[in-house]
Amino acid sequence: MPIARASKGSSSCSSSPRSRRSWAKSALGFLPGYYDVTEHGNWEGTNILHTPESLEVVARDLGVEGAPDELRARLAADVEKVYAARLLRVPPLLDDKVLAAWNGLMISAMAFGFARSRRRALRGERRARRRDDSRAS
Repeated sequence: MPIARASKGSSSCSSSPRSRRSWAKSALGFLPGYYDVTEHGNWEGTNILHTPESLEVVARDLGVEGAPDELRARLAADVEKVYAARLLRVPPLLDDKVLAAWNGLMISAMAFGFARSRRRALRGERRARRRDDSRAS
């Protein structure tokens, strides 16, 4: 049964103390170190997965034998565990509204730009023809 979403963005953040503790422990291997997950959260009390360091730097810092390739293989298995847990959450709502005003504004701006550039191109072509004609005579 899916876990109810408590607030906006909760499908991509980890904010409950229980989930923070499980992330901070090594139950998920090297994932917390690579994605900067801490027990207290890495942004306003919640954890947002991000990679502040390169894979090579994290492998060196964590002392992984075989460096980046070994860490990449271990992270792949851990990411699958996290993805399986994320599927239990209620997915974010889809914002499928069509904003006609913004779409119309963009279309009209593109049409205006096209017409203006076409006029400039035609003027330039006429000038070039006049120059060629004057040189030919």
